[in-house]
Amino acid sequence: MIKNPQSVRYPAGLEWRLLKKLPLLALVGVFLLGFLWLLVNLWPFEGSDQQVRSLVGQLEFALIGALSFYLSMLVAALFGCVMVMIMKGPEYRADGVVLTDREPPSRETPNQ
Repeated sequence: MIKNPQSVRYPAGLEWRLLKKLPLLALVGVFLLGFLWLLVNLWPFEGSDQQVRSLVGQLEFALIGALSFYLSMLVAALFGCVMVMIMKGPEYRADGVVLTDREPPSRETPNQ
């Protein structure tokens, strides 16, 4: 890869600020959902034992779904930040490769 000397590198923007906050956002989200899970398991629900277990199980599955959704959104934000950083970087061009076993392409435009 050859770096183009005339390429412009754009200044950092929102992507770096968001990238630096992602670990904190992940910890806060995990601890918040963990606190809710603890609250669900310790809350004194009323009803029969089977109803309470069913309700707690449903709430635990909802919290697991919320956690997986939250973490997948953080991964998507991370991917977006990395893509923006790559796109703002310098321009690179591939090295030219001479094909010795083929004829060069014709310069004529095809008739339509």
